[in-house]
Amino acid sequence: MREHLAFYCKDVPYTIRKHYLEVMKNNSISSKKQKIDNQQPKIYEKFESTRIDTAKIDMANRAIVKFFACCGIPFHIVENPFFIDLLHTLCPGYFPPSRCTLSATMLNIELAFVTSEVNNMLNDETNLTLGSNFLLILINIISLTCMYKFHLALDGWTSPLGQSLYTFIIITKDRKEIVHSIQNLSEESHTGIFLSEKIIEVIENVGGCEKFTGLVSDNAKTMVLAKNLVHQTYENIIPIHCISHHINLLTTDICKLEFAKSTLKKCMKLVRFFKTSHQANYHLRQEIVENMIQGGGLKSYCKTRWTTAWDCASSVLKCENILKKVN
Repeated sequence: MREHLAFYCKDVPYTIRKHYLEVMKNNSISSKKQKIDNQQPKIYEKFESTRIDTAKIDMANRAIVKFFACCGIPFHIVENPFFIDLLHTLCPGYFPPSRCTLSATMLNIELAFVTSEVNNMLNDETNLTLGSNFLLILINIISLTCMYKFHLALDGWTSPLGQSLYTFIIITKDRKEIVHSIQNLSEESHTGIFLSEKIIEVIENVGGCEKFTGLVSDNAKTMVLAKNLVHQTYENIIPIHCISHHINLLTTDICKLEFAKSTLKKCMKLVRFFKTSHQANYHLRQEIVENMIQGGGLKSYCKTRWTTAWDCASSVLKCENILKKVN
């Protein structure tokens, strides 16, 4: 129930959610009483102790959670005998939690720690920005003129499972990025009104419009409408266009020029040849290693990733001399 109120319930008031976050934060998984073995200590324990105190167990548990969550490692690995053997080699007295405990209880406790720290940080800040991570170029420029203001940016994308995900990131006056939430909005129609309501929910959840001064996103029609609706509701929050999106459009137009199009076409012809010919690719790899070419092999160009135009052309130039040697 505590986990539900702290993370999942959409109707719970902010104060109650914050209270249960603190409750979970203070309720460590290692707080359960453990029976202490009062038997006579064995002589080998003097050389390598098989007992560790609860404080160290707490530290190890939190480190395990961060390791699995931040590195994207499947939780079932914690029950792998080779992984357990590694932990026992490092510390014979530490026994890792089960997969279910790690992925549920312990992960939620660590999430409560992080969320509580973020809430405490935001309570002391004013004039935030809501945004997404690739908008920081523009936000850094804005921050020079708004040193004491927060900004909010957001962006949406489709996951490999076909889910429509939106991320809301808050940027402080010190240019720190805080992920407020990643929301699955697959079941809704992404109209400007709907997105503006979601943005307002985030703003109110953080503490109200007084804490924000800017709202950044790309220039899709629905996002432009959503930003304008938020601006009509909170006049102090300025709708800002994403400079990264402008650069994307600009480079896309450049790549449509005949010279650029012809150059990229020739580069991709080389890339495809070496990717489809295992023998030619082998000799190319050998030449790259022997000549210590930095940056790896040939790179492909993707129309929807504007930086790949540079990566593709640059990789061909780096490998120009060795390409002439490959027969």
